[in-house]
Amino acid sequence: MNKKLFLLLTLLLFGTVSFAQSTKYLEQIAPMALKNREFVLYFQPICKFDLNKICGAEVLTRWIRKGEVITPGKFIPIFEENGFIKEFDAYVVDNALNYLQDWQNEGLQIGFLSINISAIELDNMKFIEYLKSLLIKYDIIPDKVIIEITETKEIKNQKTAREFMLALKNLGIKVALDDFGDGYATLDKLETFRYDTIKLSKKLLDNFQNKKSKKELGKTIKILREFSVPLIAEGIENIQEAKFLRKQKVAFAQGYLYYQPMPEIDFKKLLSNKLPKYCYFK
Repeated sequence: MNKKLFLLLTLLLFGTVSFAQSTKYLEQIAPMALKNREFVLYFQPICKFDLNKICGAEVLTRWIRKGEVITPGKFIPIFEENGFIKEFDAYVVDNALNYLQDWQNEGLQIGFLSINISAIELDNMKFIEYLKSLLIKYDIIPDKVIIEITETKEIKNQKTAREFMLALKNLGIKVALDDFGDGYATLDKLETFRYDTIKLSKKLLDNFQNKKSKKELGKTIKILREFSVPLIAEGIENIQEAKFLRKQKVAFAQGYLYYQPMPEIDFKKLLSNKLPKYCYFK
């Protein structure tokens, strides 16, 4: 066998084994990691576009194990595959609302806090009761909470999904479609599910410098505006993108141009003791 071919096959073989072992390892340690609170909440501010001022934040999670940061892209797909995502979502929502209570007790104000859950939860009506109990436990006004749902897989039971979202709205909680343009969500589904807000995927900006892609993005935003719900643009990294999106009348901005995700202690410093009018989510 050619020496170079042998080395390539060896690297491929060991690389595959290593990845499989890594996935299995994360599966095995996840329950104990959750118990040990290795999953840490970070917050990325969301700004009112025309004012460039903070209105709310998206809750993001980092798995910090022995000083190493494991990003969500590494562990979320594993949790969705093995079902652990339901325990993980419950943990994140509990901690996020606990922070909201802490800020409230300190006299700090925020327009809204946006929390991601997996689309797998859409057939889990027990999650609604759990969320209701947390709102009572932490004395949280429901309209401070947005639940973001990313359609990482095709929704099989649309009837159950509609009932789930309606139950959230009946609690007074808003529902956001996360990452539009990067999943299974289509325009006809926006008619079906009636989200309160739509988040534009960062991938829609990946080819921003391409004139054709930029024109298509403008058309997409124009269509989405017909649903009469606020749009949030994610992943904004430069002034050119921001100017274009503002011109397209996107309501809210999120991205490194404004703020990076940060620990709670840093985000809390950005909060006010008086809720500005521009923070109200409408």
